[in-house]
Amino acid sequence: MRTSFFIFTLILLACGSNSKMKSANWFEGVWQYEGMDKIEKWNKINDYAFQGLVLSGSGEDLRVLEYLRLYRLDNSWHLAAIVPDQNDGREITFNETKSAVNQIQFENLEHNYPKKIDYLLQNDSTIIATLNKGMDKELSLKLTRIKNY
Repeated sequence: MRTSFFIFTLILLACGSNSKMKSANWFEGVWQYEGMDKIEKWNKINDYAFQGLVLSGSGEDLRVLEYLRLYRLDNSWHLAAIVPDQNDGREITFNETKSAVNQIQFENLEHNYPKKIDYLLQNDSTIIATLNKGMDKELSLKLTRIKNY
């Protein structure tokens, strides 16, 4: 029974899509926040799931600031985040609202901040992440791919 459910789920994930971003492979890797002692690290689980961390510090002072999941469900992408010591440890999910081959925007208007998260791949080594794009408290962050991390 579990095998049948697994195969059925894979078929559903593979069928049709409203999302223009078919692949999220460009997320994979380690990204340094410009001007900050912070990195975003993404590992590919499969074509429809990625696991991420936002880390600060180094060595013994290394801290996890966020646990992230990027996954595809119901023909669209979703970004889920757990921030220790916030939201009572609950996972907050943002749903895809807009996408292109090199860009994806997520939204959760019920969350206090941010309500929108936009990732734009400028080139193979640069992502611009914008929080609350077009809203109050908009913040853009430049991330640069780290090779040999």
